[in-house]
Amino acid sequence: MDVDARLWGDSDGEVIARLYRDGVNTASSKLPAPLPVPGGVIEVEASSYGLRRCGFDAPVAVVVLEGARPLEGPAPYPPSAPSTPAVSGVSPG
Repeated sequence: MDVDARLWGDSDGEVIARLYRDGVNTASSKLPAPLPVPGGVIEVEASSYGLRRCGFDAPVAVVVLEGARPLEGPAPYPPSAPSTPAVSGVSPG
């Protein structure tokens, strides 16, 4: 697959990203462009200096474990370390 994004615009000034597969134009969109491909999306973005992003994003699968339940309130970050008992026989001096 190839992506063509002419950042200076076409003849009418619109900046369009085109997706090619085996030399055939399979999708096109004005920027920012989400271009659908098998298994996800290729996202194309431009900035005033050039191409900002051209990357593949796959959907994220969410796995729910049997018996899992949501946390009550926000989880601490970083997680607190388990407290350790003081060494016996040593007193602060």
